[in-house]
Amino acid sequence: MNRHQRRASSVQAGSPEGAALFAAAREAFQAGRAAEAEAALESLLAQAPDHADGWNLRGVAAIQGGRRGQALEYFRRAADLAPAASYLGNLGSCLYECGRAGEALPWLERAAALAPGNAGFQNSLGNALAALGRTLEAEAAYERAVALRGDFFQARVNLADILRKDGRLEAAETHLAAALAARPDLAEARIGLGLVRRDQGRLPEALEQFRAILAGRPDYLLAWKNIGLVHSQTGDFRLAAACFVQCRTLAPDDADADALAAHCLREIGEWAMAETCYRAALARQPGQPDLCIDLAYVLTSAGKGAEAVALLDGLALPDDPRRLFFLGAAWASLGETAHAAACYRAVLDIDPDYPAALNNLGNALRELGDVSESERLLRRAVALEPDNADLHQNLGMTLLAQGALAEGWAEYEWRLKTRAMAGEWPDDPAPRWQGEAAPGKTLLVRAEQGFGDSLQFCRFAPLAAERGLSVLLQVPAPLVRLLGSLEGAAGVLGPEETPPAVDYVCPMLSLPYTLARPLPPAPAAYLSPAPALAARWRRRVEAAAPEGPRIGLAWAGNPRPHLPAARLIDARRSMPFERMAPLLDLPGARFFSLQKDMAPPTPRLISLMDGVTDFADTAALAAGLDLVITVDTALAHLAGAIGRPVWLLDRFDHCWRWPQSAGGDGWLSTPWYPRLRLYRQPRWGDWPAVIERVRADLAAFLAEAAAV
Repeated sequence: MNRHQRRASSVQAGSPEGAALFAAAREAFQAGRAAEAEAALESLLAQAPDHADGWNLRGVAAIQGGRRGQALEYFRRAADLAPAASYLGNLGSCLYECGRAGEALPWLERAAALAPGNAGFQNSLGNALAALGRTLEAEAAYERAVALRGDFFQARVNLADILRKDGRLEAAETHLAAALAARPDLAEARIGLGLVRRDQGRLPEALEQFRAILAGRPDYLLAWKNIGLVHSQTGDFRLAAACFVQCRTLAPDDADADALAAHCLREIGEWAMAETCYRAALARQPGQPDLCIDLAYVLTSAGKGAEAVALLDGLALPDDPRRLFFLGAAWASLGETAHAAACYRAVLDIDPDYPAALNNLGNALRELGDVSESERLLRRAVALEPDNADLHQNLGMTLLAQGALAEGWAEYEWRLKTRAMAGEWPDDPAPRWQGEAAPGKTLLVRAEQGFGDSLQFCRFAPLAAERGLSVLLQVPAPLVRLLGSLEGAAGVLGPEETPPAVDYVCPMLSLPYTLARPLPPAPAAYLSPAPALAARWRRRVEAAAPEGPRIGLAWAGNPRPHLPAARLIDARRSMPFERMAPLLDLPGARFFSLQKDMAPPTPRLISLMDGVTDFADTAALAAGLDLVITVDTALAHLAGAIGRPVWLLDRFDHCWRWPQSAGGDGWLSTPWYPRLRLYRQPRWGDWPAVIERVRADLAAFLAEAAAV
């Protein structure tokens, strides 16, 4: 038995002994001796269970110790014993802090009525009213608190928050400035002022306020969170993500920080980390629909479409348009375009004016071959969101796929405003060329997108030169040597070279639009390897295959795993070597692998690719072949550009640049390359039918060669 227990053996609530024991407990509590205070209160209340002050102080001690559940019990005992304003107020405030504002309100109203001059009760009452959405009453309560105590800065901060959310920014700023004038270190007031600046559109000043807090309190969670939100608002998702990741470090149990970090990581394509954050948020909010749908989007983008389909199928939201939309995207990522189209149609049945669904269905239908319906849907999407660059770009590709070149090029210009193209180049050193004749002026044409795009569209540079311009090309390093052979090009620069002073610039794929003329007849060849290089490679080819027609094969493109959309397209345009292998059974030919960085999968394939350093080498190698057979890669453009016969094995959902044209029996021609044949899948994914047709034509080609 300790000294408090001995003294309390006969204590009564109102006795001198009780008062002394309570005073000792209060003195220990105020001095920070929590264990001693708790022992004294336990002894007091065991002997005097009707000691209201004792229960109240024990509640305050429990709050300080982080034991809100116990505090509620103790405050309730005090209020039941003696409905004093302080007990009622403490009980109401504790209920509010536990997230039970509705239960807190009547207790706080009673406390405020009993002590109308107590500013703290008015502030607490305002908190409960605000939590319940009764903002006008909350505002009145905060105003009473401020009127009672002009230096009650927390009440000013709370009142400013109500005013700011109501759009009364100047009034909010007045209260926050008053608080900060007296307390420059009051973080809550500085947060409030930062939010006012944000709502005023003064984002740099908002960031200054939030960062000022971190100078003195680097672990202040709300400052980090608000800095992240401002960066999100300005589109700087990488900085925003870093802030929210810091929030996760400071508050590992903050589901809000997990979700915010995940959203920003998703925006910058950090799929693995975004998935981790979404799963962490869902661990605290299992099955939360929006988080599940966002996670599905990330899984789809990371190449985990099957997981995304399973996740979305598991949500009990059959008619939710977001779920259906992202389910469509997941199916599309798996190559199940028909399933994807069905999902997008279901979205449009619910919301006919859903631009993203119109866009995705339009793209899906273009892939499925229904370009006229694709065009109709995309035009409708553009009408709904006329400033959406992605919609215009997709409409442009659909128009180009139909051969509607003039309008197609105009719509395709919007690609330069899409997020995918943002930051493609540094600031242009000169104004954009508008197609005018400009004798003596210099034009810099900058390559964009893939190698094949540059090989295809560099043909337009000489047409610009015909208008009096000296044309410089800036292209990826592997193309520099080969494009030096382009007639009309005054020079070719690599991507790291600083261009000389120029008068105009133009993106390479904008040349057809800027020139504003019909597509000219395709030249037989407009690129060529240097004669000495071509001779050297011809000797190597002839040494490897002294006799027989020499056939080059390529069956796969660059998967570009870091670019989800490109990865999906590559999966459709490429085929396993086993699909192409039947061609090798034909007698009378020697077959060369044109796959870079890939060992030949069979000894029947000759590979000289180890000696290839750039596209000039590839062009010289291809020039020594009698025929190139390839899927839709840069190699097809290379062979076409140097005038070699090339057979392109094309996927059913063909690229816009291969519009359907008349051709021979079982193949199509193209306006881009006169010696190119297109062998297109008759249905989605049907490579066997393509190979069967090509094998028959190749047998005829070899027989004709043998007869010469």
